[in-house]
Amino acid sequence: MKIKSLIRKKAFWMLVLPCISLFLMIDRSPLIPEKAHITGELAKTARDNAKALADALAAQRSFIDLSFDEEDVVAISAATSHLFDNINVALGYSPSFVQLAATTKIDLSLFSLYVNTSCEIELENTQSQLQACRLGDLYLPGFVVKPILNAGVWLIFDAEVSATLNSMIAGLRFEDRKLLLSASKSVDLRQRVSRSLSNASDLAEVAMSNDIPAPEITQVYLSELYKNDFTGQSLSLPVSQLAQLAAVRTLESDVHEENNAMIWALAIRFGGSHFAHLAEISEPQTQLGVTLNGREDLALHFLYSAILELVGNEALSFNIGELKEVLDSGKGGSGFSFVDLAADESGIAFSKQLTGSENDAIRSQTLLANAKSERVFFPLTHDLPEGFSESAFARVFTSVNSDKYKIMEQNIDARISSLPIHSNNKQAQIQIAKGPELPNVTPVTRGEWLQIDTHTHSKHSDGMFSIDEIAKQAATYGCDAIAITDHGDSNLSSVLSKAYFDDVARVNGKYNNMTVLAGFEWNIPPFGGKEHATVLFGQSAGDLQKLAEFRQEHDHYRERSFRHLNTKSALKWLQTYSQRATTQPVLIYNHPSRKVKSLDENLSDLSEWMQVSDLFIGVSGAPGHQAKRGKNNGSYEEVMRTVNGWDRVTSDIGGVWDTMLQNGYRVLGARADSDFHNTKMDYWPCQFSSTHIYSRSTQAADLLHALRAGNTWAQHGHFVNTLDFYLSSEGRQVRPGDNLQATENGSATLTVRVRLNREDWQGFPTSLDELNLIVVQDNRVLPIALLPNAQISGNTIEVQMPMQITPALKAIRLQGRSIQSGLHDYQFMSNPIFFTEN
Repeated sequence: MKIKSLIRKKAFWMLVLPCISLFLMIDRSPLIPEKAHITGELAKTARDNAKALADALAAQRSFIDLSFDEEDVVAISAATSHLFDNINVALGYSPSFVQLAATTKIDLSLFSLYVNTSCEIELENTQSQLQACRLGDLYLPGFVVKPILNAGVWLIFDAEVSATLNSMIAGLRFEDRKLLLSASKSVDLRQRVSRSLSNASDLAEVAMSNDIPAPEITQVYLSELYKNDFTGQSLSLPVSQLAQLAAVRTLESDVHEENNAMIWALAIRFGGSHFAHLAEISEPQTQLGVTLNGREDLALHFLYSAILELVGNEALSFNIGELKEVLDSGKGGSGFSFVDLAADESGIAFSKQLTGSENDAIRSQTLLANAKSERVFFPLTHDLPEGFSESAFARVFTSVNSDKYKIMEQNIDARISSLPIHSNNKQAQIQIAKGPELPNVTPVTRGEWLQIDTHTHSKHSDGMFSIDEIAKQAATYGCDAIAITDHGDSNLSSVLSKAYFDDVARVNGKYNNMTVLAGFEWNIPPFGGKEHATVLFGQSAGDLQKLAEFRQEHDHYRERSFRHLNTKSALKWLQTYSQRATTQPVLIYNHPSRKVKSLDENLSDLSEWMQVSDLFIGVSGAPGHQAKRGKNNGSYEEVMRTVNGWDRVTSDIGGVWDTMLQNGYRVLGARADSDFHNTKMDYWPCQFSSTHIYSRSTQAADLLHALRAGNTWAQHGHFVNTLDFYLSSEGRQVRPGDNLQATENGSATLTVRVRLNREDWQGFPTSLDELNLIVVQDNRVLPIALLPNAQISGNTIEVQMPMQITPALKAIRLQGRSIQSGLHDYQFMSNPIFFTEN
């Protein structure tokens, strides 16, 4: 009986003691309720201290001698807390003690519990010592904690490393309001740590067996990558190449193992040799320089985060990336970047998808193997803000915990989740919303053809000539109207000033009755000066005052505020104003592809803007700076180049313009402006580039209405004298900019009449060598050559042909070309005729 009683008592205590201990360890309230606010300066201070400690431990000397002030300790606490979502850390010291505390939050369905941990080190002049620790309400004296701590260190490292840790605790001192650390160590501590970690490889293998693939498998994928040089190319190319290999190998092996090896091979090849050491790969042929969205740094962010997610966890990977951005916002950093943050999150999501469920892993392989674009797995980031200094970040967002910051995070999350690899969408192209209902713009039925240039710059910004000089030359070259559109940059105080408006008024009608409009070139948010649009308002005093107000509130040059983080705030302002305005404003996107890395950016931006406002009527199809006749034509000096002087947004058949038309957007693109600044890179207004509009008169209100109505064509080289392009249907003539209703059995007659000038702008004989009708249907775009069926009489080319007007038809537009012996042919383009369904 005594034995049974003894067994029952032991069993009771064996069950009850852990429960009591667990009860004592868990609290209902946190010891540290909130994370310390992290700033760029604090992140930099924490990094510098971590580096100083790491350098001291690795140095070939037998002692450590460091000091930390109160700011250092606060920085270390804040940075450590930021790395872990559910853990808050606080460090502190006084003349008598060093306190270390942490709170771990346990989220349950209805409430939260907390594990609160704290330890105290008593500071002594001779030898400091670990006094005690608390795990919740469980008190652990130092003599109990110390052997447990030593045993844990000894399990992984050798006795010398354990002795160094004890020496560091014993060597803590308080002096002159600073915490001093003086300790002895072995001169080969770094080697001992490395050796100990090597000896502990079995433990690491158990802990990370699902994270680091067998070296021989990773080597297979690396060998595949060594076959090509991807320098300067998109990461999507090697990703697709490896995914094809993984899909084949998965037929006889585990999909997760293959995908894991693929990710590691990408990181080793394009991220750095340190990944090779982790994966036990020797002599890696590292090749940096691959890109995402045209940037090498984004590819590195992506790959680092993908690996961190594999060997760590999602939250830790994101927090490390976020901490890095906070660090960059500090003094000397590149600034907080939501672009970098999007790359971090994309890498995490990529890794999770490829190593998730078997169905997800296989589906991802297939998508990546057939990927023609990085848009399969990486979102557009061109319009995300970056470069925030610490003070600017604090002013706009307050902190990384604010609602405004969370809005940006949600925006990034939405972009990533909509990518084909994470959604049911199987197409890698940008998915745009269907266009809004076509605006009801009254066509100009009676008027005259005018030549205009709506994009010029004077001495009021960075132009070389006065408004008077520009107007005089423009009239000489046949302009009926021009617009002065100096830059909206905040440092240009003269732009849209009284003197600016007075200068425009003085020359209005002075030369050949030519109309001169006052406008400005808008730095579109959130691009900070990279993307521009011409903005034209009515010309009354009240309208011009509102134009100046709009620029003051919504131009994005050197401005940092939350309203500048997207374009919607500005466009909504314009919509509100336009409801009261007698003359509707006009916005035209200038040189659209000049600064982009991908035409996807233009497609995304245009659709977003035109969803919000119908005041954005379209794009400048042919940019200015045409006197630059080399590869830098139009000042296009980055990824995209012009095609015969025309922006690729409009020149590519089936490209951005036609895609927008397919989706129901009323995009006008027949505009050839000078963007005149000086005579070195530009021709005078109407000298080489000309936009031809059908308008009731040269009055400002009529000109703006005519621009919106869209019966417009544009050219280079003045080889075309007149263009007539229309559909005849049921007694009605439908011209560019107008709508025709499409029916199941609709029919119409197409008429195209082109009359050439005898001489072009340089006095040479003219020719029309191509004439194409671009037919935009809902599922395809067809160029139809018209010259084979044309009747030619002298300088006049005429085509008449029947057309079926079916519901599949979205728009038709005209394109003609005169082949030149120089670098660029001359082209003309018309605006589209639009079709609407019943």
